[in-house]
Amino acid sequence: MIALPPCLFGLGQRKYIETTSETGDFPMVHAGRAASIRVDPADYPGVQRAAGDLKNDIARVTGIAPIMVKSQAGLHTDAIIIGTIGKSPLIDGLVRDRKIDVVAISGKWESFLLEYEVYLFHPGRVEVETILAPTLNFVPGRGLRYAVSFDDQPPQIIDALAQNTPDNWAQTVEDSVRKVKSTHTVEGVGYHTLKFWMVDPGVVLQKLVVDVGGVKPSYLGPPETFHHP
Repeated sequence: MIALPPCLFGLGQRKYIETTSETGDFPMVHAGRAASIRVDPADYPGVQRAAGDLKNDIARVTGIAPIMVKSQAGLHTDAIIIGTIGKSPLIDGLVRDRKIDVVAISGKWESFLLEYEVYLFHPGRVEVETILAPTLNFVPGRGLRYAVSFDDQPPQIIDALAQNTPDNWAQTVEDSVRKVKSTHTVEGVGYHTLKFWMVDPGVVLQKLVVDVGGVKPSYLGPPETFHHP
């Protein structure tokens, strides 16, 4: 038999949940009642799923399942509000009334992110060719999306299957890769950060080609030029 303490944390890991309450704590579960979870039904499916996962996690840990609240009616004093700025009227109202400050997160993404440092000799228009594994549209009614951005610019969402015609698929099979291009504008000469964002699962990135003009067609793309400016 192995005896374990009620709470386990990795070395140096910050604790976000306590089993004893102190002044200023938020009671997720207290006196046999769990805080309700408020999520707007018009919010993104991923947000709805995250709210449902949180409900299930609380129920598994405490044995008490929170109530999912879809409207402000029936919202208790202790409530967990989950939502997206611009998609949740309740959160937008709190922002408008200056009850919460979203300056630090407005326009930001929560996603898996790859960053690459690139040096550009000329500002202006830049074309990015994203070379992906030849994945099919395995989710009905949806393509296969990712996003690309430079520096602190808003991510540009790109659907890799926007041109998924029979001819396009034939070319993809022939090349064993899917090539998708996007256009961006970069300001200033010098080092910039190219960012590749995950949007949909199933995207397999193989290579990124940054074209500022003059890239010649090739099967595998041009060689890396970072070390040879």
